[in-house]
Amino acid sequence: MSNKEIKMNRRLFLKSTAITGAGLTIGASVSSCASASSDLDSKQNSNSFENAWVHIPKEGNVELICSRAEMGQGISTGFAMLFCEAFDYPIEKLTVKNAPADKAYNHKQYMTQATGGSTSIQTEWKEYLNIGASIRSELIESAAKKWKLSAKDLNTEKGFVVSTKGQKISYQELSHDLTNKTIKTIEFKYDPKKHSKFIGKKVLRVDNKSKIKGLEQYGIDTKNEENTGIKNPLIAIMVHPPQFDASPISCNEKELLALDGIEHVVKIDEGFAIVANKYWQAQNAKKIISAKWELPK
Repeated sequence: MSNKEIKMNRRLFLKSTAITGAGLTIGASVSSCASASSDLDSKQNSNSFENAWVHIPKEGNVELICSRAEMGQGISTGFAMLFCEAFDYPIEKLTVKNAPADKAYNHKQYMTQATGGSTSIQTEWKEYLNIGASIRSELIESAAKKWKLSAKDLNTEKGFVVSTKGQKISYQELSHDLTNKTIKTIEFKYDPKKHSKFIGKKVLRVDNKSKIKGLEQYGIDTKNEENTGIKNPLIAIMVHPPQFDASPISCNEKELLALDGIEHVVKIDEGFAIVANKYWQAQNAKKIISAKWELPK
């Protein structure tokens, strides 16, 4: 047995991976942007507001994290619509980013960072509304303190806090006031008669421009620490059994490990994972894998 082979069950394997659109990124878990007390709390030692979900810079677009993998199904736009509805922010000025590997983004039903089953909006819609409502409320409180007014006299309008006296300040200008602040969770009460700026409306997909310009980051683009947050990331490709309920026995791991760039062959409950430095290296190895399976009786 090669010293590069790793025995691992499916649970441990999934705990050590971040599922992406093309392959699996193997590496240490990335620390969350959220504080220990709450995923909504502001990141420590930041000059502008940032938590696990939202970044409000001093200048430029507000950034939102999409917790599920966007694979063309439109969930990044759906999440953006929900967030902007509660946050009162122009969706065309929102930048949506893919989530890094972190338990803060675990699927609420699967309890791991996974995407599938057409469940993304179904399980996350309330959370994105609440995130938007909670941060919006804190921005209003911040403006009220700055202007020495009651929060009841303030409202928001397209990314600005406004007062009945005509005062107006952008979310970006208030972002520093929320630094290191504990965000009180607000339960957004959706009323279809009142909340229809984005929900139920046709909007342009938030990923259109990045895809047209070739700037969108896919799983296959997982190459370095800069775009993954993971030092020396590896790519894994799954080899599944020929039929349901079949279990892996062994494969030609020595031959696979001799190939350029192949680092590990991992046997888990439902097949084999070929782990390589590059995506195409794992694909080449997959073409020549010879596996033995225990078929169901």
